[in-house]
Amino acid sequence: MLHKSVSPIYEAFLFTQEKEGHAMEVKYELVKQTLRQEIISGKYQINEKLPTESQLMARFNVSRYTIRRAVGELENEHYIYRVQGGDVRPRLAAPLVSR
Repeated sequence: MLHKSVSPIYEAFLFTQEKEGHAMEVKYELVKQTLRQEIISGKYQINEKLPTESQLMARFNVSRYTIRRAVGELENEHYIYRVQGGDVRPRLAAPLVSR
């Protein structure tokens, strides 16, 4: 069972992927998509500090590498930015990134 704040859809998807042997390939993508949706939906206010790597690792039950990869891609897509000291924060406006 994953942490309580993980959506049931995410948990069911991970269970399915683990059974099929694809979990390592998709976990970072699911973390990225979940965080992206939370940023877009306004769960995190503009310039508000996002959870730490350790908190995200516990929430999603994944490795630090998985969190760093997901956060790194969100940064490359301009959804978040880093500030001195390691904090990660959402940008002012939704980015114009084609998918």
